[in-house]
Amino acid sequence: EGRTSLIVERHFNIESRAQSAEVDGRLNEWALLPLVCENPSQVLGRADSWTGSDDGSFRFGVEYDNSNLYIAIAVIDDRIVLDENRPPWKQDGLKVRLDARPDSLRDHNISEDEFELFLGFYFTVGESPTKPRLHFPDKLPVGTAVAAAKSERGFNAEISVPLSYLREQQGDDWSAVRLNVAFFDYDALGTARAEIQWRPNWGTVESFPGSGTFMRR
Repeated sequence: EGRTSLIVERHFNIESRAQSAEVDGRLNEWALLPLVCENPSQVLGRADSWTGSDDGSFRFGVEYDNSNLYIAIAVIDDRIVLDENRPPWKQDGLKVRLDARPDSLRDHNISEDEFELFLGFYFTVGESPTKPRLHFPDKLPVGTAVAAAKSERGFNAEISVPLSYLREQQGDDWSAVRLNVAFFDYDALGTARAEIQWRPNWGTVESFPGSGTFMRR
């Protein structure tokens, strides 16, 4: 006997694209970013410092071509807090987790062990759009590209991951990945952050099996 929560979640689409995307942080090759995080499923850290979507929010999209999986993110933030001497999670930045293992493994993933079981991208705006401040770039698959650039309302980001990595994890007929996006929002350097999660962080009790599953179309 026992009690558990029943979570209603749907699958999301990985749309195909006819032409490859240039990973430059400009997003001009993206017609739509359909997934919106204005009402996050979880706010970690100093949750009361987050006052709503104008304070910090984002939208994103996931697509693929014959060579790469692409993720594009547009962050809206009322105050961009950056410091080249701090790691990405100690300033306004992004955390993207991508699990490309078979569904029996990725659906129940609650691990914090990035790079060994799945990919973890921790990054923010750097010296140029194609040179963001990126945590442990040498642990990412060869051919991975990451970009970030300031925008009028915050900053934009792009990631590309070679499909060869997905095939290594699932086989040539790869069909799905599990993904989560989070935004580190600071009001000033040295203050506590609010960590705005699209889906609950995989290492917390609020996480549920199969959250953020994207199916190839």
